[in-house]
Amino acid sequence: IEFEQPTKLETTANIALFPNPSSSLITLSLTGLSGMVEFTIYNSVGMPVANFRQQLDNGVNLHYVQHNISQLADGIYTIAVRSAENSLAHKFIVAH
Repeated sequence: IEFEQPTKLETTANIALFPNPSSSLITLSLTGLSGMVEFTIYNSVGMPVANFRQQLDNGVNLHYVQHNISQLADGIYTIAVRSAENSLAHKFIVAH
């Protein structure tokens, strides 16, 4: 029996967001992302309403990023998270 040696460790990018719904501050739990990451929040009709960037440390698999959403009106939003290697999205609700 022969076994193949893995050539590289595959990491899967993932995003979780809490609390959801939220009224003031969201926390994103990100795995499998590193480097410069861009975050864009879209309203329910697909218009961008907020954008920010953050540098995530290489070699760290789990990151927590917080963002103030208190200026957003009540509704359903999507946050898109983009790095050089991955693109993810997650819906959340703003309820004041």
